Amino acid sequence: MPERHFEFEKGSSSKFWAIERRARTVTVTFGRIGSTGQKKAKSFPSDEKAVQEQKRLIAEKTRKGYREVMGGVKTKAVIAAAEAEDEDLPDAAEDDDEPRPPPRGFTNPTSWQAIAKAWAGARIMLKGKRTSPREAKAVATALGIARLPPSYLIYIDRFRKLGALGLRYKRDRFPIDLYISPPEDLVSDQKHFIALLDTFPYLPKYLRVSAKRLRGFIKFGRDTSRTDIYWDPTRTTRDGEMAICFMNHEYPWLLELGRDLKEIVKYYEPGPK
Repeated sequence: MPERHFEFEKGSSSKFWAIERRARTVTVTFGRIGSTGQKKAKSFPSDEKAVQEQKRLIAEKTRKGYREVMGGVKTKAVIAAAEAEDEDLPDAAEDDDEPRPPPRGFTNPTSWQAIAKAWAGARIMLKGKRTSPREAKAVATALGIARLPPSYLIYIDRFRKLGALGLRYKRDRFPIDLYISPPEDLVSDQKHFIALLDTFPYLPKYLRVSAKRLRGFIKFGRDTSRTDIYWDPTRTTRDGEMAICFMNHEYPWLLELGRDLKEIVKYYEPGPK
């Protein structure tokens, strides 16, 4: 399909974003108006998946105020068609050329109170269903670990009612959305994960290679598409918590973040209800 071109001009911002699909490959170009910009290409398993991604990205950009330009003229018909595609599509991370830095002070270890303050206007906080020590111990025992990480328990107690969070500040390879499983789901999530590993012959090649190591991991969250989040009991942070790993199921990488939830969650904000 021919390239579609969008522009955003507001205040000091003057940016363009273009998208083109060739069979299963979607290519986006973005940058300041007047520059050549940067290109990013991504291939998908099928033409249908590529079409879906193209529609999702276009809807996302129109939501953010970008308007399509055809021959130098913004057309109402094209804008209306793009906005019609917007229904029920999830937000995604910005891929513009101007990443937003974390809030001031977030480059250093922060507190849950600072995160709550940065999430001004959220349906917060401190009123979530609390996890009892007995429940936490029972879940940890069922998972075969000494304890559930303190940062996980604090997050669950304070923020569980917010559901999935959306990425707000850019961080390499962080998932677009973040969902943390409550304690009552951890054991069943883990059983499902082990059952997946037990289907060894049917796993993708990169997962078969990692299956032995992955068997010791504990799944405790996911994004809303293709990334699962695990604790790795064999690795610990400076505070003695289990390291956190992200496994992307579309591309063969396993990112070992080695951070607690407090340091991860600060890059997110509550999603719309």
